[in-house]
Amino acid sequence: MFTEIQTYILYNILLLLCPTLCFLSERKNTRWGIFLAYAILMAVSIFRFDIGDDYVRYASMFNEVGKKTIDTITPLDMLMYEPLTFLLSWTFSWAIYPYVYVMGCYAFATLFCYYKIFDHYKIHSFGVFFLVATWMLFQAWDGVRQNLAIAIFVYGIRFIESRDFLRYLICLLFAMTAHYSAILMLPFYFVSYIKLDQRILTGIVFVVFVLAEIGFLSNMHNSLAALIPYYGQIYADSKYLQNGSGTYHTTTYILTMLLYMLILFLSKKGHSIFANLLAIGAIIYAEAGGNLTFIRISWYFTPALMILVPKILQEASSVMEYNKTYVRYLYMIVLFVSLFEGVYLKANFRNVVPYDSVFLENFHYQRGNESGKINSVLQQSWRL
Repeated sequence: MFTEIQTYILYNILLLLCPTLCFLSERKNTRWGIFLAYAILMAVSIFRFDIGDDYVRYASMFNEVGKKTIDTITPLDMLMYEPLTFLLSWTFSWAIYPYVYVMGCYAFATLFCYYKIFDHYKIHSFGVFFLVATWMLFQAWDGVRQNLAIAIFVYGIRFIESRDFLRYLICLLFAMTAHYSAILMLPFYFVSYIKLDQRILTGIVFVVFVLAEIGFLSNMHNSLAALIPYYGQIYADSKYLQNGSGTYHTTTYILTMLLYMLILFLSKKGHSIFANLLAIGAIIYAEAGGNLTFIRISWYFTPALMILVPKILQEASSVMEYNKTYVRYLYMIVLFVSLFEGVYLKANFRNVVPYDSVFLENFHYQRGNESGKINSVLQQSWRL
């Protein structure tokens, strides 16, 4: 297991080195730096061990699903586990630790989707930076199945832009094989028809933010959650539907909302699809507080900022506008880095510190982090 200092160094290397490699490669019109950057991200992601709040739950799930057969699958199993979970768990059921291979496949597929997304918009250097500096990479380590579905949805935004509903639907069907919640994104194909000035969008998000701060939204969670397909039924009365009002006044929550509003305010008319998606995500996040159900739904929308922010800078039409945008852009980066350092590293959000790997001693002994949770939860499921 890495020490905390070693973990901080590792994550900051990802934050600084990978975007720099992409930048140098793009500047020379080559691909080597881009491929190397993604190879580093994939190595750290694929070979991680006991990283993420839900790591143990997923490990147990993949091992147990791998033992099921067509004859023993129940309708409840089909509702709880998506097709990709069955496919990968069965594929690697021969292994001593099947979950390691399944986790690796999810990590590879998720990062490959982001590679294709950033390649399409030609924003590898900025995209990789925001992938690491924001919530996306560590969320992918935590919510393994859903975050692959999110990456596939973000890939499908190009079909919203081109108004190609059939391909968008195909993308969502693939996303649903990873996590059924992707069906919630079907109506948002029509987000391109929303034409609101960025100041109006920012104002709407600001009003919702103020309502959250004064406590107006704190008692709406249960009634709203009951209306949500899949989540409302599966996670009823669980921690995922707990009232999250306690986080409305935290530094993380306030800074995150300010960042969303700043990005929306800087967006332009031509960015409406990404701005609309981010605004929807910001509103859901504002309502959520610490409610896990709403936060997980907002995850589908907030990755739009990884595309929107580079577009703001790329499409500055004059030197003066470019310089003004660049200064604001640097301000956003400073805030993102502050959240990255203060929340994900220092506060250990999503349980990503300290880093551990399948190549290190803890994995050899199937020993988890300081709580020792791997042995206590999974000792009955290993195929030794």
